[in-house]
Amino acid sequence: MSQSPCERMKVELWIEIFEEVVEENHRPSVVLPLLLVCKAWQAAGQCLLFRHLFFSGASKVNLLHHQLVGDTIHGRRPCDATRSIGLGQGRAYDTIWHIIPTILLYTINLRAFNATGVPIRSSTLEVLASVAAKSLEVLNVSFCSTECDGGIKLALLSRFVVLRRLTFAAPWDADCATFPISCASGMSMHFLIYLKFSVPDFDPLPDLVVFLSRCHFPSLTDLHLDIPRLGVDKWGDPTDNVLRLEPFFKAVGPQLHVLGLNSPEAAAAPEQLFRHLTVLRQLQFPAGVPPNAVVAYLPVTVTVVGLDIITDTSTDSSDIARILLFLEELSMMESPRHLLSEVRLNSRNGPSFDWTTISTHNPTLAGELMQRSIRLAPWGIQLQDCNGKRLVLMD
Repeated sequence: MSQSPCERMKVELWIEIFEEVVEENHRPSVVLPLLLVCKAWQAAGQCLLFRHLFFSGASKVNLLHHQLVGDTIHGRRPCDATRSIGLGQGRAYDTIWHIIPTILLYTINLRAFNATGVPIRSSTLEVLASVAAKSLEVLNVSFCSTECDGGIKLALLSRFVVLRRLTFAAPWDADCATFPISCASGMSMHFLIYLKFSVPDFDPLPDLVVFLSRCHFPSLTDLHLDIPRLGVDKWGDPTDNVLRLEPFFKAVGPQLHVLGLNSPEAAAAPEQLFRHLTVLRQLQFPAGVPPNAVVAYLPVTVTVVGLDIITDTSTDSSDIARILLFLEELSMMESPRHLLSEVRLNSRNGPSFDWTTISTHNPTLAGELMQRSIRLAPWGIQLQDCNGKRLVLMD
C-alpha cells in the first residue's frame, strides 16, 4: 500500500515546519488541531506542546511536575524542547517553590524565563543558573523581599553570561549582613542590550546604585531605571545617590539609544547624568513626571520624549501640573538646542491616550494639552497620542 504524503516526508521536516508555526504565534496550543491529522504529524508536533510554558497558578505547576516524573520513568523528556517559561503574577506559588526548581532541571535548552511580579527565591535562581547559564537570553524576575540575601541573588545573576534582555526588581527591606550587596562583584554581560532595574524601596538603595557602577555592559543600548526614591531618603531629605550613579552613566551613557527614567524627585539627575548621553535618541518617563529642570539639560541628540500621564479627573493633579510645566518650558526656549521632534503621550490608567477621546475623559486636561501643542508647533515639536496622531492648526 502506498504511503501518504504525510508519511513520505521526514519527521524532522515536519518538526521544522511546526516550529515555525509555534514561534510565529508564540502559542504551543496552535499545533493541537494539527496533531489530529495523522500519526506522522502527531509524532512530529507532540514535543512542541512544551515549547513555551506559561503557568497561571500553583495547580498548573503541580500537574506538569507529575507528568514530567511519569515521562522520565518511561524514558521521555518533553521539556528538552522547552524554550521559555512564564509565571503569572501573584503569590499563588508560595506553597510550591520547592517544585519550581525541580521543573527547571528538565529544561536544558531554556532561552527565556519570565516571572515579573512573582517573588523569586535564591534556590530557584541558583537552579536556573546551573541549568541555563549559557543558554538563557531573556530573564525577567522580581526578587523575594522576605529573603535578606541580596548579595547572593546579584552574584547568581552574574552567571547568565549570554543574556540579551534583563529585567529585575529588588524590593528588599534590608540587606544581609553575612553577604551584603556591597560585597557582590559586578556583572559582566557582553551581549546585554536591554536592562530594566527596579528598586521601589529606600534600603538598600545606596549599595545597589554602587553595585551598578561595578557592572560591565559593553553592548547595552536600552536602559530603564525605575528608582522613584533615588533623590530622597525615607525622611524626604536629599541624598547623594545620583552622584553614586554617575560612574555607571559615564560607562554606558555614550552607547545608550533609549533611556527610561522614573525618578521624579531626583533633581540632580538631569545635570549630573544627562551630560553623558551623547547619542541618546529616546527619553522616556514611565511615571509621567520628569525631574525638575530637565529641559535645560536635555541631550541634544534626543528626537523623542515619552510621557505617561494620568487622565483620571479624580487623581491628584500635582503630577499633571509638572507635565504641563515641562511642555511649557519646551515651548519657551529661545532657540532649540536639540533635535526633539516628538513628545508621545500615553495613559497610565484606563484606555490609551487618544486625542479623539481625551476631551470626554478629562476636558480640562485636553484643553491644556491642546494649547501646549499649538505653542510647540513653531519649534517643530509634535504632541502625539498612542496612535501617532497629532493636532494640526488649520488656517
